[in-house]
Amino acid sequence: MSLKHLPSLDEAIAATGLNDTHVNVLRAMLDALLPPADDTRALAAAANSTAPVHALESFATTTPSQMDAVNVMLPVLAVTKPAQVHSQLRTMLWLLSTGPGTFLLTGYTKPFPDLSPPEKETAMLMLANSRIADLRTVFHSLKVTVALSCLGRSLKLDPVQGSIAFQGTNPFWEAMNYPGMPTEKPLPENYDHVWSPTFLDINTLANGAKTFTIETDAVVIGSGCGGGVVAAELAKAGHRVLVLEKGKHRKWSDFTSNEMESMFSLFEQGGSVQSDDGAITVLAGSTFGGGSYVNWSCSLRPPHKVREEWATKHNLPHFTSKAFSDSIDAICARNGVTDQGIEHNVPNQILLEGAKRLGYPSGVLPQNIGTNDHKCGFCHMGCPYAEKQGTHVTWLQDAAEHGAQFIQECKVNRITHKNGIATGVRATLTALGIELIVKAKTVVSSCGSLNTPLLLTRSGLKNANIGRNLRLHPVVPVQAYFPDREIKPYFGPIMTAISNVLEDRTGSGYGARLEIPIMHPAFFGAFSKYRSSSEWRRMLLQFNHRAMMIVLTRDEDSVSRVYEDTDNLMHLDFSLGSKDATVLTEGVVASTKVFLAAGAAEVDPGMHGLEALVLDEQDLATGDAVNCAKAVEYYKKIRETGIVATKTHIGCAHQMGSCRMGASPAAGAVDPEGQSWEVKGLYVADASLFPTASGVNPMITTLSVAHSVAQFIKKNLSAGQSKL
Repeated sequence: MSLKHLPSLDEAIAATGLNDTHVNVLRAMLDALLPPADDTRALAAAANSTAPVHALESFATTTPSQMDAVNVMLPVLAVTKPAQVHSQLRTMLWLLSTGPGTFLLTGYTKPFPDLSPPEKETAMLMLANSRIADLRTVFHSLKVTVALSCLGRSLKLDPVQGSIAFQGTNPFWEAMNYPGMPTEKPLPENYDHVWSPTFLDINTLANGAKTFTIETDAVVIGSGCGGGVVAAELAKAGHRVLVLEKGKHRKWSDFTSNEMESMFSLFEQGGSVQSDDGAITVLAGSTFGGGSYVNWSCSLRPPHKVREEWATKHNLPHFTSKAFSDSIDAICARNGVTDQGIEHNVPNQILLEGAKRLGYPSGVLPQNIGTNDHKCGFCHMGCPYAEKQGTHVTWLQDAAEHGAQFIQECKVNRITHKNGIATGVRATLTALGIELIVKAKTVVSSCGSLNTPLLLTRSGLKNANIGRNLRLHPVVPVQAYFPDREIKPYFGPIMTAISNVLEDRTGSGYGARLEIPIMHPAFFGAFSKYRSSSEWRRMLLQFNHRAMMIVLTRDEDSVSRVYEDTDNLMHLDFSLGSKDATVLTEGVVASTKVFLAAGAAEVDPGMHGLEALVLDEQDLATGDAVNCAKAVEYYKKIRETGIVATKTHIGCAHQMGSCRMGASPAAGAVDPEGQSWEVKGLYVADASLFPTASGVNPMITTLSVAHSVAQFIKKNLSAGQSKL
């Protein structure tokens, strides 16, 4: 998805069934979240800001309406959410357009647009703290919309066409001391030194026809960590390979540092994937190169304890074999994984400093950067320095050099098969409206853990494990304020440090890790706790003095699945398990201690019903902020509050296990070689194969599992199991 492919505002209004009354209420709700500040000087004083007066005025007075927030929200909503959500939104907006309805939801007797600004803000907080989960979800979605539209771009949208109309300066950024573009070092003058793919021109080949047929030996669906490796390995073995990618390759010269445009262009559903109850927000790459194009360079090998669990408990001995170790080594070599010469940015330094002072285990996270002097804080938008060694510049290049062909903007509708044998795929070229028929006797689904199970189900496969056993590595962010330390959280390598203090909390290999995430204005705003508009603005104004840490949990007892409805729209169920909630809570305590040990004056886990911990001079003067009375009491409050889904918002950037390998059809969706139990010649090669959560950032594990599957495919082809 990209801005230019979104429907216009008028089209979106028609698609969602909204009318002018609905839109007016929605606009009033968005503006209520970020109304003009009453007193710019008081805001600056509260935030300890020294920004220029003109920058403060711009920051304090700009509203979501001025940033076209409605124009941002509705087109995305129209194409990513099912009719049921549209209906629920219409009902809520209609209620808020009336006095009785507003009273029912907020306690105020006048229609929402007629309330005073303070009343509107209070009404919004009532939604945020409602006992009804759906209302809390609506509030969070509105807050994310404001964060993206106000903080995530320097672009203004045309109110009719839904396209970029002109580029101007973001009115919030100067006061936040955010440059809006990479400043670590000069960008390349050109990208002639970097490989770029060539795509088949189906429009020309079809010559006006609405259907086009192509034959190949193997068709690989998806170009991410799984598909790229399989394509390269099969092409190098002499097989004809065709790679189909649903997303679109972003040319190096088209890089944009706008969070909103990158989110819409590079992520599944424009970054708007949520569980149906809104409890968890899921980020998944959807572009040429998949997740490896947008990931944060973290490159951890699968832990030995996880490999042992997969080999013994799940009866998959390959995972403790030398062959799998060889696959991991091959991946790390080709993807340039190294832990040498890594320079930490300030947030990662803070993690290491705090962990050291506490005696927590900590260390450097290997990066897939080769020999590059990599200092990029924008890699989640695609590395503007072209240094990160993702699939898009490694395995896919290898595949191309050995004859593989690529088609982009190609949505595979179903895999075709006859008498239990794969025969190819049926797809649609979304930008052209051309139906594509691919004939192939080897089909590899590498669509990722969200889309592979949906494709298999659409293709008529019935295994009960398809779509189930989804693992998500639930994440809770904790942020801290350092008034006397410039953080520049957007500057330098994103995720280079780790603490494994909770990695094996129960002794069974399950627990959590503490890491540093990306932090640009829109991301920061979306995941900052909203307590009032003035408080939110204060936190935003302190952006350059705030750091964020995440608690990344290896989910053990949470229950998740992904499936499609009759309109082929994705649904995600997520139920946070009690063990995982406890681990997340203990991770929040540990993160709070790390921040305090590193000198933070304020720590905010953003948990529902829990205020931020603010230390005064007396607390800091003890020289042991971690163990001061106020901090000790706060740890108790964190544990008493706990992590409650739909109240403390949870994030996810890793999806695994939804078509897991198994030793039998009852145990897994595919066999130990990644081949379907139901259709011979159909393989899965992505993170959906994981028997459990990996417990670490899964890129290297995904690449390595796909490398193994590729070897199995080559072996089976040589043996004639799937004759080409």
